[in-house]
Amino acid sequence: MSVLFPLLQSMYKSRHVNFIYLPFYVDFLQKRNSYRYFTLNSCDQNVARCCDIIELNTRIQRELFKLLNKSAAEGGLYGGASAIKSRFLPWLGQEYIYDGRSLTAGYANRDQINQLEETKLSLQIMEDELRTIHEENALLREQIKSRSSNDLKSLEYNPVEVKPVKRLKRGASLSSLDSIQELRQDQIIQRFKDMYYTERIDAMNTLRLYSDDQIRNEKIVFTVFRKACAAGRFGLHQYKNKLRDLLDDKYDGPQSRDQLAQDFIYRNTGPYDLSGMVSDVIRDVDSSISHLLPPGCSIAVICPFIRESCKLGWDMASLVVPLDIDLGIDTVFDPVKYRRSVNSDYSSHIVSHFIWPCLYLGSSLASSRKVVSQGEVETRSTVDQRNYRSRSPSPRSRSPTKW
Repeated sequence: MSVLFPLLQSMYKSRHVNFIYLPFYVDFLQKRNSYRYFTLNSCDQNVARCCDIIELNTRIQRELFKLLNKSAAEGGLYGGASAIKSRFLPWLGQEYIYDGRSLTAGYANRDQINQLEETKLSLQIMEDELRTIHEENALLREQIKSRSSNDLKSLEYNPVEVKPVKRLKRGASLSSLDSIQELRQDQIIQRFKDMYYTERIDAMNTLRLYSDDQIRNEKIVFTVFRKACAAGRFGLHQYKNKLRDLLDDKYDGPQSRDQLAQDFIYRNTGPYDLSGMVSDVIRDVDSSISHLLPPGCSIAVICPFIRESCKLGWDMASLVVPLDIDLGIDTVFDPVKYRRSVNSDYSSHIVSHFIWPCLYLGSSLASSRKVVSQGEVETRSTVDQRNYRSRSPSPRSRSPTKW
């Protein structure tokens, strides 16, 4: 700044600057000299003096740029260019400006450093949690060891007398069985109820293509369902016998062969020869109730219904406490086991025919059986002995047959 005052004086003499600009510099020097005694001034005074110096410096720079513009304008379009290049161009070197790329790289490095710090912090937290979990596991392991050792000592000093388990009664309640057995029983009961509304209706619709007689079709479906369930039970009985024969010479353990066979069937509930059961039912029905079938019609037209009925019969018999259906031989209506159909005569108690059997918990021949799902019958004042004629448009042979 001490060099600026002689420069302004020389330029003033050469009419490049007015005398009004010189007091700015004088005032600036006075402010700077007063700022030297900042140790004797208060904080507010020093800050005020510093602001004054900054304002004066700004005003001086503005006047200097005006002076530079006027001086360069006297030299024409390129006046003073060489002097500006030689004096100001070195200031634009690499050491005086910030490189944009380096600035961006600096921000990126700062972000990476912040992410690294956050990662370190999260890892530290996870390590602390893992250390806490290891300590808890070690504590639990010690507790389990001490508990198991105490239980072992109590068993050594207090031996329990083990008695052979007696054979389960056929009418035993489900309270003595496991929850899986109870769940499987509920599922089978629900399947039995669903078959009444789905597979039975589909079979009735298929038979209606050959005969429009509703009563005949209901009798056919009931007979087929009863024989299919019996075939499923008989197939399971044969399968149990095969398992016992296989275990006769190859097993020597604490459990009986019957228990092992039942356990194997309990874990593998699917029928082993379903197609054979279906074929047996078709042959049996075609030969036993041929008088009910329409002419030229085989019971194989409702093969899906027969298949599902055989599977249901197998599953019902595979339970520890089996499920069984009613034989359908009663002639008097029993409201506990059955409900009336919509076409029934509600004033009569004589059973005309069975539509759907009731379901028992336990064998149908046992006295301790329990009804878990009602069946359906049709009651009439007199048993209908009329002939059943087919009203299907397909050709028929021979005269109508009685059933």
